[in-house]
Amino acid sequence: MKKRFLTVKEFRAILAVIFLVLVLAAGLLALNWRLAGQFGAGADFLPAWQGTRAFLFEQTDPYSRAVAGQTQLEVYGRAAHATEFPYALDIPFPLLVLFFPFALLPDPVWARAVWMTLSELGLLLLAALALRLAGWEPKRAFMFLLLAFSLAWYYSLIALADGSFSILLALALVGALMSMRDFHDEFAGFLLAIAAMKWEVTLLLWLFILLGAYSAKRWRVFAGLGMTWFLLNAVGFLFYPDWIWPYLRAVTANLRADDTFTPVLFLQKWMPEYGARLALLLVAVLLLILVIEWFNASRGKDFRRVAWVAALALAATPLLGFSNTFANLA
Repeated sequence: MKKRFLTVKEFRAILAVIFLVLVLAAGLLALNWRLAGQFGAGADFLPAWQGTRAFLFEQTDPYSRAVAGQTQLEVYGRAAHATEFPYALDIPFPLLVLFFPFALLPDPVWARAVWMTLSELGLLLLAALALRLAGWEPKRAFMFLLLAFSLAWYYSLIALADGSFSILLALALVGALMSMRDFHDEFAGFLLAIAAMKWEVTLLLWLFILLGAYSAKRWRVFAGLGMTWFLLNAVGFLFYPDWIWPYLRAVTANLRADDTFTPVLFLQKWMPEYGARLALLLVAVLLLILVIEWFNASRGKDFRRVAWVAALALAATPLLGFSNTFANLA
């Protein structure tokens, strides 16, 4: 059979589409640059950006108090008080390696603009994948409204302004579920390895996915996860072999902060006498519901049940006592 080449008309149409996409992307990036300069401080994004730049260009420990102090100046305009969030870098160094390209941008506003653009695209893709995962095909008008809502509702706007990692990490988890549904297990393992970047955002669903892979004997998921972690740890060890203890100190400093949003803190302030016990009861009930739903989903053959448990796990994570901010609720 004779191979068919593109006609001149088809080639021009492809070039026109590519040009249009590039123009729209440049316009979105310029808009985000303006928004990043006027709204929010990028508080979730800045520790990673400051830490990678300090490590690459100043040969400084990215988990040090000095680097955290630079972020505090950007966010608070001064050093943080003892009761304020310290903004220490809390990303494991092997996964921080993935953030190195952003450190090449010397201007924090431009770096935030690029991150914001990726996050906006991630939100749209996350909404589309969630619909596919649920097996639901809404009408075009409703689909447009849903995509617009995914970008414009309160928690999405807060996450975009703060440069939250939650959007792209949730996308990685949903992508892992989609990959497992389509039996691309190694790629699912790769995405799960990336999703471990911020454990307080992803830990619950991450564990449920791994337990599901184990119960279904999908060993290639673990192979993809292990290979990705091995390569990233090897690269991380070459750059910074002693990262573990400084990282743990930074994580501990963030966990000790008093301005996190957890059921225990909220209920203790609201009902000092019974708040803590009520919060523990809430956590126990939610965990019981999740375990029952996960067990039923793992025994069934309808993948939509798995999608339901995944959505429930993501929604329940902020209520289970994990240290959280509004930006991580997107």
